[in-house]
Amino acid sequence: MPFKVLLKWDTTDRTNIPANILPSKWLPQQDILGDSKCRLFISHGGFASVLEALCHGVPMVAMPVTVDQHCNAAHAVDLGVAEILTWESLTSETLQAAIRSAMSAGHRAASRYRQELLASQPVPPRDLAVHWVEHVIRHGGAPHLRSVGADLNFFQYYSLDVVVFLLAVLVLVLKLLVALGKCCCRCLCRRKTGSAQTKTKRSKRD
Repeated sequence: MPFKVLLKWDTTDRTNIPANILPSKWLPQQDILGDSKCRLFISHGGFASVLEALCHGVPMVAMPVTVDQHCNAAHAVDLGVAEILTWESLTSETLQAAIRSAMSAGHRAASRYRQELLASQPVPPRDLAVHWVEHVIRHGGAPHLRSVGADLNFFQYYSLDVVVFLLAVLVLVLKLLVALGKCCCRCLCRRKTGSAQTKTKRSKRD
């Protein structure tokens, strides 16, 4: 295909690799996605990768492997910014078809729209971060923003006393239920024994 490809790979050996593919052991993903020349992102569909692609308005071909990647890829497809390609169906033909579909005008427009939605904020994230850093510096570490949980001991923080109390109540309830069940069984046994004895006496009289 007539595209230049940056390939994250464990080796830089270019043997039998086409001239338009550049393998590298490490690539600055954010910088590449943020470049105006980036047209497509082929990824396993991890949450961070999907989010970064959305932030930079780059359509995707997702090849999920495990855990949350399948869900992330399916969500990206629902948003209209990605195509899913499974490993079981991976061939040169299916890869080319997924790439061409993901680079279509519809996917590019959907990716730009999602990028605009994420960028539509009252305060740019960088300015917001600067504001809070300066706020902490101005107020001597900002102790008023410190979580009260930082001053609790281990038992208080994890509410172990509450957990022990609830377990004790649960054990007590279970014991009461067991005792009640035993009482019911005894009452039933006595009734059966009494009725059996009554039937025996009647049969002897007859």
